[in-house]
Amino acid sequence: MPLTAPPAAPRPWLADPPPLVRGYRRTVPLPLRRAVVAVTGPGLRRWAMRSVGGLSAVTGALRLRRARRRLRRAGLLAGPTGW
Repeated sequence: MPLTAPPAAPRPWLADPPPLVRGYRRTVPLPLRRAVVAVTGPGLRRWAMRSVGGLSAVTGALRLRRARRRLRRAGLLAGPTGW
C-alpha cells in the first residue's frame, strides 16, 4: 500500500465568497481590513462573515416582494405591475 497524505480538510475561506463579502473586500482598503482583524477575534469575524453572507439577492427579493404586498393591501400601490 503506497503512503499517501490524508484527505485535506475543507477550507471554506478559500471558497468563492458571497457577493456582499466580495464587495466589502473590494471597497475596504487592505490596511483597514487588517486593522479589523487585529482587534477582533476569529469567532466574531466568522459570525460577521456568515451574517453578511446570509444577506443575498434572494433575501432582498423576498423583502421587496413582501413590501410590495403590504403596500398593495394598504391601497398605496395599484397592482402587481404598479411598482
